[in-house]
Amino acid sequence: LALKSFRPDRFTRAEGWALVEAEAQMCLGIPHHRNVVTTESFEEIDRIPMVVREHVPGGSLAARLAKGSLNDVELVKLILDVCEGMAHISESGIACHRDLSPANILLTADGRAKLTDFGSALRTHDKGGREIVPAALGYMAPEQFHRHEDIRSDMYAFGMLLYHCLAGRPAFTAPSSEPVAMQLMRVYRMHRDEPLPRLPGRPSRIAQAIGHV
Repeated sequence: LALKSFRPDRFTRAEGWALVEAEAQMCLGIPHHRNVVTTESFEEIDRIPMVVREHVPGGSLAARLAKGSLNDVELVKLILDVCEGMAHISESGIACHRDLSPANILLTADGRAKLTDFGSALRTHDKGGREIVPAALGYMAPEQFHRHEDIRSDMYAFGMLLYHCLAGRPAFTAPSSEPVAMQLMRVYRMHRDEPLPRLPGRPSRIAQAIGHV
């Protein structure tokens, strides 16, 4: 099993408790699926709120991409797994994951992808307008910067994810040394105004196809 809690440097105890409990309750409402990390329970351990979930031994897609781009077999398998997982959470009442990125896709020992981290997700009856998720800047649709998001935001993030998997790097980034507000503005303008960079060693039509996702 794996445990997840909140970062005390970012949230007060009351805020952190509420966030962890809300994520646990949302995840517990998702029926078991082979492409979604299973949440077992919400627990208090040493007065710290914890989401108890399955341990996925293969690490994150982010760790895999740090070693280089995916080969064609890996890519096709990932596409199928992520689409299956996204379809399942949509059918389970989650309208928008909001943070679909390599860090939030875990891999089993045999390479099967499983979606995780629903702390920022919107349910079907939620309204938009929740806080921006800075960790996912390279995958965020332009409208998400204005806090308007739905399933189309996840589709855009999926396209950016595919680009990263093919290129071995995100399409749009900002220097991590910059203040968060400046990173937000810089990457927002890239997403809004710039075409996808060409994929090295790939036909230009592939980047164009990703741009239509």
